[in-house]
Amino acid sequence: MKLFKAIQKTGVARRRAAQLVLSGRVTVDGKTIKEPWHKVWPGQVIKIDGEELNWTEDQEFLYYAFHKPQGYVTALSDPSAPHIGRLIKNKKLRPAGRLDKDVSGLLILTNDGVLINKLTHPRYQIEREYIAIVYGNPPESKLDLLKRGVIVNGERLYCKDIKILNTTMTTTKLRIIMTQGRKREIKRLFKAIRHRVLSLKRIRHGPITIELVPEPCNLKEIKGALLQKLLAIKKL
Repeated sequence: MKLFKAIQKTGVARRRAAQLVLSGRVTVDGKTIKEPWHKVWPGQVIKIDGEELNWTEDQEFLYYAFHKPQGYVTALSDPSAPHIGRLIKNKKLRPAGRLDKDVSGLLILTNDGVLINKLTHPRYQIEREYIAIVYGNPPESKLDLLKRGVIVNGERLYCKDIKILNTTMTTTKLRIIMTQGRKREIKRLFKAIRHRVLSLKRIRHGPITIELVPEPCNLKEIKGALLQKLLAIKKL
């Protein structure tokens, strides 16, 4: 098996796995290897930054849905902030993407590095659906602008779809579909049209919805037909 593939099987995305090798952070049986295509065999000791990986050629993949509560960063460890690693017992799982500390909702957790890459890379245009409450009442003309796209710090951001669900005198509730997965993209988009995001919740990522884990901190294995829909993304 190629070295980067062995690393990928532990839940690291493909590109990240290759970068780790190229940067000289990976050793095989004590020897630094900088070639991602270097062949490795079962029983060899692979370490990243001195930490041994638990890898096998025929690793069993795990797929879970998790309802991230507000107030936690999307990291398995963080000395400076509450993190989802405190809420997840299985440390083999890795999040497919991230949600900001103040954002709640659905995270897909897996040790399948190929799936993580397909779910998160902008190239594959996997939908992420959110419910947002924003300050003020943006007119349809502004929402249409967000669908067409705006340039923010040299980067084009856009919504695939956006619909008003209801309004009050001071706020608007919206359903938003995104496909790029850029950092803080929804907040940056609404800042560009002068409307502040007050709350944000992810309710869908690809075929998986928040209905599987309706309450904060719920963690549930993805099985059956739903899992088959999720795994179909790997064929993209």
